[in-house]
Amino acid sequence: MALVKRVQQVQVTMTASNTTATVALDTEFDTSNCIPVITRRVTTDATDPDALEEYYVKPTFLTSPNRLQVETQAANERVMVIEATIVEFESTEANVYHGEATITDQSLAIDLSTDHSSVVVANTFAIASGYPTTTGSEESYASIQVELVDADTLDLGRRSSTGSHESSYWVVEAIGGTPAFTVQHVNATISTSTSSVTKTAPTDFEAVLPASTWAIGSHNTFGAGTKNENNPYLALTDGSTLHAERVSTSSSNGSDITWMLVEFAGNETVQHGIFDTGATGSGTELVTLNPEVSLNAMPYIAGMGMRHGKFPGSTAANVPDGMVAATITDTDELTLTRYNANGLGNYEIAWQVVEWDDGSAPAPARKVMVVS
Repeated sequence: MALVKRVQQVQVTMTASNTTATVALDTEFDTSNCIPVITRRVTTDATDPDALEEYYVKPTFLTSPNRLQVETQAANERVMVIEATIVEFESTEANVYHGEATITDQSLAIDLSTDHSSVVVANTFAIASGYPTTTGSEESYASIQVELVDADTLDLGRRSSTGSHESSYWVVEAIGGTPAFTVQHVNATISTSTSSVTKTAPTDFEAVLPASTWAIGSHNTFGAGTKNENNPYLALTDGSTLHAERVSTSSSNGSDITWMLVEFAGNETVQHGIFDTGATGSGTELVTLNPEVSLNAMPYIAGMGMRHGKFPGSTAANVPDGMVAATITDTDELTLTRYNANGLGNYEIAWQVVEWDDGSAPAPARKVMVVS
């Protein structure tokens, strides 16, 4: 049986005065066995472009009827477009555990055995997204590292104890006699004195097949630093190499990173690349996909709720330029869209596209919603 039952692409625009927005999902979805994978961009700045609580989003599912809700802490004239891929797993192939958490310190350990169920680490991955409740510009408030510590513990970590962080998380475990995927968990740190970190097989992990591997990445930022120092790209550059890189070194900050290498045993396929906008950059960038994919393939940029990629902007005004929405606009085309009001170039974005094997089920129609 296929790993995935159905997939749907949705888009929701959250306009200037709203902190929540919803978009309808196909009525056939069992949202208890779904995950949302999101990217987003802004089309209009906030009054304070450095107010991270306005740009980070927390997704949740609502039922009766089925909807995806996205939420932020505050709204102050910014307009944000959220792109999401909704993936429903077959209940015979995967267990999905969902929870919401308030992080009030530098990390929160979630007891899976109490809140959900113990898992097999080698067959389990996790994703999370949320927003800081504290008004401010420090990414240590906002960026979240997602780490499966052991069979009973999911850790959501940030590097600040200021205020709190509201987060949604999903834990997905492959089940059955022959699991549909295996997962390797790899940790790394970009230290204050370096601009990159590399992990290699077989020392740090077992080599994988990139065309069958979704490299989920998350990081948290420690120290203050400027905006370009806080944003690395996270990439699987070949079957034996994981690489994270930011624009510059810093005397005060770095990033703790977790990769979860989800290697599929079935017919799922994954494409990987690092796109460089070049010296001038543009608000819309096109990436050619080869081989072609369905329009329901899933774009992914590591970090989910974070600004995306090796970002050159170092001032508050550059913050919205660093958020990238990814969509499949043709069978051979991935479109990366961002605000880019300041014309920033030399921006490197590590992207992936996952083509799910959903048993050739017809794809539900794409849903678009504007909340004003």
